[in-house]
Amino acid sequence: FLSHKMLGARIRERVREMNRQDPAGMERECTTIQEMIQEADWPPPLKHEIKSAYHKLGEKSIAWLSEGTAESVAVKPSNIESAGHAIPEQPNVKGDENVLHAIQQCWARMYEPARVKERLKEQVNDACMGVIVQRIPQGEVQGLARTQPLADAPVMNIEAWPVQSQGERKTVSFVVDKPRLKVVEKPSFLPFKLEDAFVLQIAENAKRAELHYGFQVEVDWVIEQGKLYVVHVKPSNPLPACKDDA
Repeated sequence: FLSHKMLGARIRERVREMNRQDPAGMERECTTIQEMIQEADWPPPLKHEIKSAYHKLGEKSIAWLSEGTAESVAVKPSNIESAGHAIPEQPNVKGDENVLHAIQQCWARMYEPARVKERLKEQVNDACMGVIVQRIPQGEVQGLARTQPLADAPVMNIEAWPVQSQGERKTVSFVVDKPRLKVVEKPSFLPFKLEDAFVLQIAENAKRAELHYGFQVEVDWVIEQGKLYVVHVKPSNPLPACKDDA
C-alpha cells in the first residue's frame, strides 16, 4: 500500500520535515498525511486480495472485536509503536469497499499529532501496524488468557465471562500451572458452564502463541457451539519500535 505511487516515501519526507516546536504546523502536516492515506488508491492486486479474503469469511458486517455479540466480522488495528498507544477499533462496517476504507482509517490514525510527536521524541520516523479483519463467533462464553506469570510463579491467569451477560459482567478467574498445564485454582461456583478441559485448551493455545511470537501474550478467546476460537493475540507489554517500512 505504501509503496504504491510512492505514498510511503512522501509520508516519510513530511515527517522528517516536521518541527516539534511548532505544534500548529505539526497538526497541519498530520492532517495532510491522514488525508493522503485515506484518499490513496489501493494497488489492484492488494485490493483484490483483501476483498477475496473478506468474502471468504461469509459475513457482511463488522463489530467490536472485544464486544461482538452476533455473527460478525471485526476490523481492529494491532499496532507496534514506541509509545504503545492503542488505536480505536472500527465497528459496524458493512461491505468490502467500506472494509477497505476502515483499514485506511486505522492506518491514518497512526499519524494523529500526539502519536507522531511521541515517535519523533523517540527518534522513530516510521510506524508499523497490521489491521486485523476477522469473523467474531457468536459464543456462549468468552474471555482473556494472560501468559505473563503471576507474582513470578510459573502460572497463567484465564478470565471468563458469559457473552450474553445482562447488567454487570460476571467474570471468573482460573489459574493454570503453565509448565504442567494443570488447573490449580478455580472458582467454587460458576455462573455458566466452562469445563476444565476447555480451560486447559485455552491455556495450551496461549502457550503456543507465546512460543510462536517469542514474547508474553494476552489472548482473547470465545467458545461457540462447543468449539474454542482464538480471536485476537496481542503482546502483554509494549514492543520496541520497528524499523522496517510498514
